[in-house]
Amino acid sequence: MRKDILLIFLLVLLCSSEALAQEGIGSLISPGKLTSSHAKYDGITSCTKCHALGGGIPDSKCLDCHDKLAERITKKEGVHARYTDACIKCHTDHKGGSFKIVSLEKDKFDHKDTDYPLLDKHSIVKCEKCHKKGGSYTGLSQECISCHKDKHKGELDRDCERCHNIKGWKEIEKFNHDRDSKYVLTGKHIEVKCEKCHVKSRYRVDKFEECRTCHKDPHKGKPKCKECHTTESWKKVPTDHSKTKYPLTDKHIQVKCDKCHKNNQLTGIPFKTCNNSDCHDDPHKRQFADQVCEACHNIKGWKPSLFDHNAPGYAGYRLDGKHLKTSCEKCHLDGKYKPLPDRCYDCHEKDDTHKKSWGIIV
Repeated sequence: MRKDILLIFLLVLLCSSEALAQEGIGSLISPGKLTSSHAKYDGITSCTKCHALGGGIPDSKCLDCHDKLAERITKKEGVHARYTDACIKCHTDHKGGSFKIVSLEKDKFDHKDTDYPLLDKHSIVKCEKCHKKGGSYTGLSQECISCHKDKHKGELDRDCERCHNIKGWKEIEKFNHDRDSKYVLTGKHIEVKCEKCHVKSRYRVDKFEECRTCHKDPHKGKPKCKECHTTESWKKVPTDHSKTKYPLTDKHIQVKCDKCHKNNQLTGIPFKTCNNSDCHDDPHKRQFADQVCEACHNIKGWKPSLFDHNAPGYAGYRLDGKHLKTSCEKCHLDGKYKPLPDRCYDCHEKDDTHKKSWGIIV
């Protein structure tokens, strides 16, 4: 009987010799092939890489290879630092090369167990939007620019949450222009949309030149904008003209700026006398080129003329009698002031009953 049992054992041994030669004795005791990521440890000589001699698979064996994960756990970072169960409870092996040793039930996973809970807009983002590398879910950076494009192209620091929040990227309620920038917003500037000044998402202004950074300068640099304008209103110019070379008085106070400052010219305007400026036309057509307008007119009112026919030293035609009440244009037709004839019938031709035939009456 013993001889029969020994013979049967020898026959089995001989029949399995080919398998033993190919896979070794480990194939007879292994629970199954390892997953593809652990395939290099297949075989009886590598069992102790993962298994303890006394039995079981201690976490230390796993973490000897997965050293980066071990470092995160030591620092109490990530979801694995929160778990107290052994690695083998979630990551089993010996189930074949195609088996996924890392599996995750996305619909059931609670992101609160990680260091980065998903809130507001992030709560509706699909997993693969952030976790782009297939089955790898650990070690992602928590910086915004790791997922989002940097619209500021490196001009600002990487702390996006200084201005933005995850309720909505465009809501920058955290940013305070008066506190967080070098330029305090006042007046009309408070109402201006960000992109009006920060064109093409450019937020760091290296060369800041006050108004000219955003506004075109119609005056070509002279004078400085702040000398005339404020942020309360660009068109309301509170300039005190008394501080200029030409103080405004009387009728000039009512004149609009662009009447004198044509084509936005602020400097270089003649102002000494009326007739050498570009403001007033010469209605006398240079009949008084040797005199100044102020000899007859003033800025309290262009009319009536201040010219006095009977002023001391005047050698022209003096007025008396009815002539004192005669309006200027009665004699000075069509704006002609000189030369004028001084004979009576030159003005009173219709009243000349003598038809220019009378002589000197004594």
